[in-house]
Amino acid sequence: ASIPVLVTSLTESLPKTLTLLGFGLALSAVWLLSSGEATVSTRLKDLGLPLYAGVAFGLFFVLLHRASDSATLWPVVAARIGSVSGLLAYARLRRQSWLPPRALWTWLALIGLVDSAGTVCYLVSARLGRMDVAAVVGSLYPGATVLLAWVFLKEKLSRAQTLGILLALGAILLLTL
Repeated sequence: ASIPVLVTSLTESLPKTLTLLGFGLALSAVWLLSSGEATVSTRLKDLGLPLYAGVAFGLFFVLLHRASDSATLWPVVAARIGSVSGLLAYARLRRQSWLPPRALWTWLALIGLVDSAGTVCYLVSARLGRMDVAAVVGSLYPGATVLLAWVFLKEKLSRAQTLGILLALGAILLLTL
């Protein structure tokens, strides 16, 4: 979410102090939610792919927001066509089958609908408010993943994850003020 924050700060203005504090809480929340139980050592060279993915997501949010001020669904349709085309090209290059097993089709259709609905919600939110706030709130999705795993899979929450959920809720509160 740092790229939408930077772009919005440069193109509009700096956010309010409470919003900046909310950004800090959100960053801390995502870090804690993603940490899990184990202590893992990370080498600098291992951060290349995650950094690339983060930049790509940030640019996706900015470009999606800038795509059109009047059309909401067309940028989402274009993004979906682009992602499916990329998947097909990757499968072709790897000489893998692109067709998933028939048993997964219903789930994949549901996932695609929910993902597209989330993209539409982000786009509407970014247009009605500030793009940076919408992107930061959207980046809190690991909290939902952790909570769903806790409820449905009966996974234990670590102290870090519990604190991360509390920080995420605090961030959302500050971002709505």
